[in-house]
Amino acid sequence: MMDTDKRKEPGNKNYDGKIKGDPFSVINRCQAYAAEIFNASAGATKEYRFTICKVIQTYACEVIHLTRQANSFELGSNGRKELQNDAVELINKIDDLLPVIRRCRCISPQKEKELHQKAQNLKYSYNMWFKSDLERLKEKE
Repeated sequence: MMDTDKRKEPGNKNYDGKIKGDPFSVINRCQAYAAEIFNASAGATKEYRFTICKVIQTYACEVIHLTRQANSFELGSNGRKELQNDAVELINKIDDLLPVIRRCRCISPQKEKELHQKAQNLKYSYNMWFKSDLERLKEKE
C-alpha cells in the first residue's frame, strides 16, 4: 500500500509559517502573537472590528516593530533598553484590553485566556532577552 501523505515526500512539506535560519526568536514570537490577535479579533462585529480590535491589532504590530528596532541597537545601549521596555508595555496594554474585547463579545472567554497566556509567555521571552543581554555585557567586560 502506498503512503499518500505528501508531508513525507521530499519537497512537499506543509508550510508552517517559519523561515529557515531566522535567528531571533523574540521577533518570531511577537509575530505569532500578532497573528493570534488578528485571527481572534477577525470575527468581531464591524462596530468593534474597526475600533477596539483595531487598537489591539495596532499595538501588536507595534510590538514587532519595537522589538526589531531594539535589536538593531548596540548591546547595553539606552535606546535598546527603552525600546524593549516600550514593547513590554504594549504587551501589557493588549493584556489590559483583552477583558474589554471579551465583554464586547469580540472574543470568547477561552480565547481571552489563551491570549493572556501567550502574553505572559512573550513577556517571559523578553525577560530572557534582558538576561541574555546582561550576560553578554558581562562577558565583554
